[in-house]
Amino acid sequence: MSVGPVEYIAIAFPGNKFSGEIIPAIKKLQDSGTIRVLDLVLITKDADGNAAAIELAEASPETQATFAALGVQTKNLLGEEDFEEIGAALDPNSTAALMI
Repeated sequence: MSVGPVEYIAIAFPGNKFSGEIIPAIKKLQDSGTIRVLDLVLITKDADGNAAAIELAEASPETQATFAALGVQTKNLLGEEDFEEIGAALDPNSTAALMI
């Protein structure tokens, strides 16, 4: 199966506690064939402005369980440049799901 062209999207959330409320909407888009999530990384920015990227494999068990419904198998398609770009754009004390 070929892949491409692909787009990426960052969905930002206030606060650094990702609740997972958006997962059913993303799953619905996947189920309808509108999108396919190939890779997903969480980007967080603390109150001091320090950004960090968290791969799903490195996330807490709770976060991994939240995203399990999407069936994302990390393909390492996102890189450090992507993380830095989204991290710089985030407001302090916020989180973004970066998906390709």
